[in-house]
Amino acid sequence: MGTTDVSGNQTRGRSRDVLFRALSNSDRRAIIDIVRDRSPDGIEKAELAARFATVTADEPDGAASGDERDQARIALEHRHLPQLLDAGLLVETNSGAIETADHWAFEDSSVIDAITDRSAEVQSELDVLFGALADNRRRAMLSVLEPRAGERSVETLARDVAAYESSPSESVEPSDVERVEASLVHVHLPMLAHAGVIDFDVDANRISYADHPVLRREWLGADATTASTNAGDDRSSDRTGFDGSSRPSRPDDWRARIASTVAQLASSR
Repeated sequence: MGTTDVSGNQTRGRSRDVLFRALSNSDRRAIIDIVRDRSPDGIEKAELAARFATVTADEPDGAASGDERDQARIALEHRHLPQLLDAGLLVETNSGAIETADHWAFEDSSVIDAITDRSAEVQSELDVLFGALADNRRRAMLSVLEPRAGERSVETLARDVAAYESSPSESVEPSDVERVEASLVHVHLPMLAHAGVIDFDVDANRISYADHPVLRREWLGADATTASTNAGDDRSSDRTGFDGSSRPSRPDDWRARIASTVAQLASSR
């Protein structure tokens, strides 16, 4: 499984990775909501920082302290705003004001709902969901699972994902399937199960697409035809577990490993 004819798909996949990574933080979604309220005129950074401080402190407008505003400004300028600009969700005008960009996400009612719903429980769930979607291979897995009703095994899913990531002219080698299977077991299946977008019976070794109330298939994008292994930045995931440990490509204890990782993810929320 090589890298033939994938540069355009790599770019689109990375772009969608960046988008969902930007959306996977409730503070950044709050910033988007503030800017949307002031677009197309835009909002100055100082005012945006002040509004952001009141939102994150859950205080009425103008009630945030000077320290809270300073902290909000630092977080805005050094953490959140660069990611939102990089994702193409916001733009900075020549005058230095911030406004929303012409992005497909703002035409999707489900994305808008995610941005505007500020309830704590929903925000926590959205952080996990968008974080799970911020990887081309995980979106490829969901693209493979969704159209076909029923369940499949880890091995079958790995084979299907490996084929899905390849160009039509490429053959899928057993080593490709083994590498994909290792990344599914140690990284991607636990994260998708934790996000509630797949149902996974570890004991029975069966996986199926879950009917998540927020996830939309169009979010997966056509870029899922080339997963992040072909982009080169997922091969480290094939060698390194979720906890950073090295591992063999075909573990004997994969069921216990997945169950343990899902439990760790759940307890960290």
